[in-house]
Amino acid sequence: MASRERDACGHTPSACTIMDFYAVIVGSKDGIWFESWLYLRFRGAVLRVLHIYRTYFPETQGGLQEAIRQIASGLTRAGCEASIFTLAKKPSPAQLYVDESEVFRSRSVVDISSCDIGTPGGIWLFRRLAKQVDILNFHYPWPFGDVLELLGNPGKPYVITYHSDIVRQRVVESLYAPLRTRFFAGASAIVTTSPAYART
Repeated sequence: MASRERDACGHTPSACTIMDFYAVIVGSKDGIWFESWLYLRFRGAVLRVLHIYRTYFPETQGGLQEAIRQIASGLTRAGCEASIFTLAKKPSPAQLYVDESEVFRSRSVVDISSCDIGTPGGIWLFRRLAKQVDILNFHYPWPFGDVLELLGNPGKPYVITYHSDIVRQRVVESLYAPLRTRFFAGASAIVTTSPAYART
């Protein structure tokens, strides 16, 4: 994972962990309140976070979807508002209400090497949702998510939750690398799901 990274408090070059990111959003770490750019910005207001990933419950079920569900549930318990943007082969209904969040679904037109690709309408929906929140949380890997940020982000700060490397897809990886470099460089924080990813 080569990129210009910032940790949860905006420092370079270390990556931060999931718990560091949680501490920044809630504004405390090990019970001690501390100042951070996110906490200063959103103190006294409800933090609204939009999670972005290629698939989600109920159409698909897996470990990454479960991780997003748990993060959204944790944000809700912390007094934040969490919503999820995703693609689905059959996005009907287009809007779902689940325990952890509100889920907005757009059509997936094709799945190339485990990368669902959406429509121009999906980019428009993402942009509309992004305007209504404070922070975007992209869940990596999903190259079309990088495209969403490039074409649809109205200027909102975003973080990347790094769940895994792109493996067994070397050709796709080499073609995608320039877009990923730009995507990582623009993130306010990169949150790794393991210490091993944080060290690479």
